[in-house]
Amino acid sequence: MNKKLKISFVVGLHNPDYGKKYNMDNLYRTQLFIDNLVYLCNKYNLFSELIIVEWNPKNPGEFFQKIDWPRELGSIIIRWIEVPPDVHNKLPNSSKIPIFEFFAKNVGIRRAKGKYIISTNPDTLFSQPLIRYLSKTKLTKDNFYRIDRLDVSGCISRKMTIEERLNYCSAHIIKRHTLYGSIKPEKMIFPNPISLLLKKRKLAKQYWSGQGLVAYPDGLHRNASGDFFLMNKESWNRLHGYAQLNTYSHIDSIMCWQAATLNLKQIILKEKYKLYHIDHDRKSRQSEPVTNWVKWYKKFELYKKNKKALIVNDKNWGLAGKKLKETVINQYGLF
Repeated sequence: MNKKLKISFVVGLHNPDYGKKYNMDNLYRTQLFIDNLVYLCNKYNLFSELIIVEWNPKNPGEFFQKIDWPRELGSIIIRWIEVPPDVHNKLPNSSKIPIFEFFAKNVGIRRAKGKYIISTNPDTLFSQPLIRYLSKTKLTKDNFYRIDRLDVSGCISRKMTIEERLNYCSAHIIKRHTLYGSIKPEKMIFPNPISLLLKKRKLAKQYWSGQGLVAYPDGLHRNASGDFFLMNKESWNRLHGYAQLNTYSHIDSIMCWQAATLNLKQIILKEKYKLYHIDHDRKSRQSEPVTNWVKWYKKFELYKKNKKALIVNDKNWGLAGKKLKETVINQYGLF
């Protein structure tokens, strides 16, 4: 089946207890994510793989063992890759950041076998129209694909069918993360552009989101881009994956800028292709060092102007050559 793999879904995770809210911890959200993806990939015959990279496990093997694995995988393969604490502990800021999310994703991206790779997170739920689109649409290597993220509140019961869970999500949206900013439901109206004088030497459009103004209007949908970024494997390889920084924020935005320096066309999927995000607590991340995204924006502008690809990592990105424990599950069982 590997020769037919169209999509590799790649996620990184760390702590089963992280971000508990509405009686749902990280383990529960991951379970919902796996349930949903396996069911829909089978329903729409999307030949794919899900690569889960467990970074710096607190108790090696525990997270994997606690998952209620589907009995029938059909058209999807699941690969669980473990990056041990000794790798994590060698990185600067390792005592402050328990998971380097984009290091973890690079591990999966580097080892992915699909023609296209979607970087996402294990607290998202893909809608039926979105998986149908991924299954039926002829994607192109000249594009990268983005989507609005819809935040959902409340507890989603596993007693519900997949369709009932998705209907619940549709009825409990608390925020939409768009190209123009993050908008609450009562303000989900197409925003009016406002022209403002930037510190640069020209007038440029910024957009009112209902929450504030979006800085640096580069035309790229950077908002919550870590939850859905779809690109051809060749382009991921050319860019050497996500910037492997020792900070935790805005690295997904840097990837949007990197893709733009390859002159890839941005495709923002239509509103009907919904991606839901299960709301959770983030207090534990507030003390983690943040990325200076303004510096990276200026670097993007310079590379774009000089028509050069913005490549941050060296050839060893994604722990190339590092032997890691991997468990594979497919329709034939556990290997």
